[in-house]
Amino acid sequence: MLTQSQIAEILSKHLERPVRAEQVEIEQWTRQAQASGMGQYQIETLIRMFSYYDHYSFWGNSRVLSQLIKRQPIRFEEFVERTLRGRTKH
Repeated sequence: MLTQSQIAEILSKHLERPVRAEQVEIEQWTRQAQASGMGQYQIETLIRMFSYYDHYSFWGNSRVLSQLIKRQPIRFEEFVERTLRGRTKH
């Protein structure tokens, strides 16, 4: 299981540029979402989801995922490598 900071480190490594995880206050996020045209229902639903994850976290179970996708899941770093493979660097 990876933290947001660990995910940012992996992305930094493979994108060869700094990536960092930052917590955005919900009020700021709400203003940005409204400014982007997101609907109020979507905003309220996402706020509830964010609140749930803040309180209970968001850990998964690779065995359950394996059953759902009917194969062994890959590590996040492998996903990033596969996604970036073949792309040219900018």
